[in-house]
This record gives sequence, structure tokens and C-alpha cells, in this order.
Amino acid sequence: MAFCPECGNQISIEAMSCPKCGKPLKQQQNKVDVLELKGSRDRDVAAILALLLGAFGVHKFYLNERGKGILFLVFFWTALPMILGIIDGVLLLTMKEEVFDYKYNIYP
Repeated sequence: MAFCPECGNQISIEAMSCPKCGKPLKQQQNKVDVLELKGSRDRDVAAILALLLGAFGVHKFYLNERGKGILFLVFFWTALPMILGIIDGVLLLTMKEEVFDYKYNIYP
């Protein structure tokens, strides 16, 4: 799967145009010209950080979500950030790599 450079819609790698916005896609050596990754974050690292240090919001800082990371730090003494960190870790582990790249690496 790939993503449309115009609207970000998930499209097939063989698509000649985006079904959502209609933008024609360039074909280069049988591959769609898609957006380049701007970040170098890894899904597994983020999930491990969320599971081990989620109560302190370390995974949020790693994913460039500073505001949420600060909220986790402010409330780390309660059980809520720990529970949310575990939930985030599980969600990150089950998230497809393409979706993670689109959410955290293409548009960081």
C-alpha cells in the first residue's frame, strides 16, 4: 500500500490516480511516486517505550507529541498515564507499519 501525495488517502501501489481526490500519480519503475518519510521513528521502539515508560510519557516525546508528553509528566503520580501508556503500547504493536509511517514519519 501507498499514500496519495495530495490528500494522504491510502491507495494501491498499482493505482494510476487517487480514487479519493483524482490526482494522477507518477509511475517510476513500476512504483508509485509517494511521499518520502521525513522522520525516522520506529514503531517497535515507540511501543516498548510506551509499555515500559508510558507513565512518564516518554513514548509521546519520542513520537514528537510534546504536549501530550507534558500532560503525562504532570499526572505521572496518578495511575492514569500508566494505564494509557499500556493502551498506547498495545495499539502501537497492533498498528500496521504503513499507518505508523503515515501518522508519525510522513507528517511528523
